[in-house]
Amino acid sequence: MSIPPKIRGFAARLDQRDAEGLRLVVEGAVETPSSNEQPVLSRSQEHNQAERLRALDLTLRNTGMMGSQAFMYHAAFYEEPLGDPSIEIVTLLWRGRVIKTLTVAKPA
Repeated sequence: MSIPPKIRGFAARLDQRDAEGLRLVVEGAVETPSSNEQPVLSRSQEHNQAERLRALDLTLRNTGMMGSQAFMYHAAFYEEPLGDPSIEIVTLLWRGRVIKTLTVAKPA
């Protein structure tokens, strides 16, 4: 199992948009070993999704562009429409292992 990348500034919140309804928003930064790799957050298909929990897989995707071997942070973003505001916890997974647990901030 490989060592997970460094992460910083991750937060999860419920965002209320008037016409679009409630959305789960997760954002932060991920350190990648090459400038042509981008972090991707996607809903985990392997982990059971409890009613109040959302598990997100963190992967690194090669953009196919030229890059340099320089460690640098890239923004990571996830957004999902929700039917109800029951999600309270988001876990970030790296190759099936929890690397960060976030409490979801509710709208005021």
